Amino acid sequence: MLVVHIGLGKTATTTLQRHVFPELSQITGILFNDREIVAKVKECMCSVDDECLVDLKRLIDGRDVLISLESLVDWNPHYWEDAADRNLRIFGQFAVILVTVREPESYLRSIYQQMMHEGHVLSPYDFFVGSKQYLKLKRCLGDKQLGFFDVDSFDLYRLYNIYTSRFEQVHFIPLEKMSSMGFLRSLYALCEDDVLRLQKCFANSPRENRSYSSLGVSLTLKRERLLNAIGMKSFSSRDRYFQEMLSDRQLSQNAHKLPFAELSFNERVYQFPVRLLRRLLRFFAWRNFIQNGVDKILPYSKYDLPDNVDLNQTLLEKNREFLATLTVKN
Repeated sequence: MLVVHIGLGKTATTTLQRHVFPELSQITGILFNDREIVAKVKECMCSVDDECLVDLKRLIDGRDVLISLESLVDWNPHYWEDAADRNLRIFGQFAVILVTVREPESYLRSIYQQMMHEGHVLSPYDFFVGSKQYLKLKRCLGDKQLGFFDVDSFDLYRLYNIYTSRFEQVHFIPLEKMSSMGFLRSLYALCEDDVLRLQKCFANSPRENRSYSSLGVSLTLKRERLLNAIGMKSFSSRDRYFQEMLSDRQLSQNAHKLPFAELSFNERVYQFPVRLLRRLLRFFAWRNFIQNGVDKILPYSKYDLPDNVDLNQTLLEKNREFLATLTVKN
């Protein structure tokens, strides 16, 4: 059986990937996020070559595989259908699709904060836009970048229909129901002891990638305004991506992405100063300063989006109603 967890992001996916799914792998013997398989999936995401799909099928056939990549769903709702077509091409209609979702307004808040974590710093009034404005801004964006969020296209029922019309088995799991591990119980026919083991693993896992506090968001916006005033901006994950693409580096196959212990002696000698410098830069990075400095030392106050940011409340309510039906089904 092939099970693919495609996102959404900011729905405890890091906790699932680092703690729950590895534990499930030990319990059931499934192959979880095998490095070779994941690298081939990423290659297939960027390639139209059918040979890549043949290689992936060879790696998966006859094995119980679980893949968890939140980028598969596409964080930009404008491209959900494109991503679903690509996932259908890569995995086939009989793959079991898992989609984790959460309360819509808190999701939008978390998406905004995640973009801030990655150096895409805008005020929420500029980041959240309607469809008409987004289509104008889209001309200034690179291919499928989430530079702005179109609140009019964030329709979870639409996402549900997109996947149920393409795949035989699709499960939408609300974040509020995730701790029960019911979705894994039914998929893998787990006994009560195994379910309890996964529940404890989820409950006892450390908080991963905690969003900036209200103070953290405020400081980041003020810092960005200061940088903009002198003709500068934050160096973002998008900037880093383009820098790597321009230097013809393949991210999934780079030596600098492999564990240090797996490198040859010559590669270790070359990589050691690079990795040391990267660690030092990460330590002094603004994100580390906020998450592991300001937000740990000072009292943490949750950030809330301003009340007058237009999030399309009508559609948010429709999304809440859809989530309520999922809670009953699960």
